[in-house]
Amino acid sequence: MRRGALGGTYVTELIEPLEKWRMRMRSQTGEFDDLIDLRNALETQTARLAAIRRDRPT
Repeated sequence: MRRGALGGTYVTELIEPLEKWRMRMRSQTGEFDDLIDLRNALETQTARLAAIRRDRPT
């Protein structure tokens, strides 16, 4: 990433960070399992709240 002239952020190359992340996930399988557990908890709670709130006026 690099900072733009007016303060924005530009992503300059995605391949390198993606490959580093993939290598890390392959070498540390426990972290991948933790990520799946976190997503499962967050997405389950998000779906539950959406169902509860679906008929509430905004």
